Amino acid sequence: MISPDHLARVAQGALLGEVELWPKPGLVDPLGHSTHPDMALRTFLESAVALGPWMAGFVRIGRDWDGPASGLLPSLRRLGISAEGAMLAATGGVNTHRGAIFLFGLTLGALGWLSREGQPPTGPGLRATTRAIASGLVERDLRERGQGGAADSHGGAAWRIHGLDGVRGEAERGFPEVWTQAMPYLRAVRRSEVSPRAGRLDALLALLSVTDDTTTVHRGGMLALRGVQQRARKALELGGAGSAPGRAALRELCSWASARRLSSGGCADLLALALFLEQLETEGVLRARMVLPAAQHRHHLLTKCE
Repeated sequence: MISPDHLARVAQGALLGEVELWPKPGLVDPLGHSTHPDMALRTFLESAVALGPWMAGFVRIGRDWDGPASGLLPSLRRLGISAEGAMLAATGGVNTHRGAIFLFGLTLGALGWLSREGQPPTGPGLRATTRAIASGLVERDLRERGQGGAADSHGGAAWRIHGLDGVRGEAERGFPEVWTQAMPYLRAVRRSEVSPRAGRLDALLALLSVTDDTTTVHRGGMLALRGVQQRARKALELGGAGSAPGRAALRELCSWASARRLSSGGCADLLALALFLEQLETEGVLRARMVLPAAQHRHHLLTKCE
């Protein structure tokens, strides 16, 4: 049985690990916060500490739910609203981790549900469960509301103006960018192929290079988004944060984003989620792949050969 309190501590550590990483383009880090005058490193640290206890609650909701995973969302959302209140109280009304509450709420709820079902948590199983919980989000929150769809969020505006489904679409797809883009770079750290900071920065660059971050779109429109993506790809192509040319390209991206007051807060939240998942893989709590019993494995191979 997965310990909700342990998962909460790992989640809190992931939030802290994200904000303490530097340099990050247009994001709060130990070097500064020029694009976020209302925030500082301390704001995020206080927010992460305040959210820690709520993370265990998401796990317990999933673990205690007597039904299919597709019915979990209302309960998770109610707890998420309470967690958001605790965040705002800790930060004096500043939104530091609203997106992260959503991402972690779904993921932790999915882990709790898998535990109740007696299923060992694996990457494929977790993605499938997350997709089940989030099924229909885009339809309900964006399409059905028309001009009033999620009007209080950058994601709602990005949907109405640009057709981007934002974090809701990411959730419905099981956060593919986290698994296919960020996680390989974080696993390279585990294999001692790169330093921890370089691997985490490369994971962020990978997310920035492909994610349609609605916070960036809110700040600078689609041209700004494409500019961030192109510059992030260039930094990776030059060797990433583990090489001198890649680091120079990353610094250029940071300067470019800062001059335009751009922020990729959605990618920061996705990076925090990736840090959480990678730590669970390191601990052996989460398996990267489904491991079949010997008899099932043989049947699986025979089926593929037919």
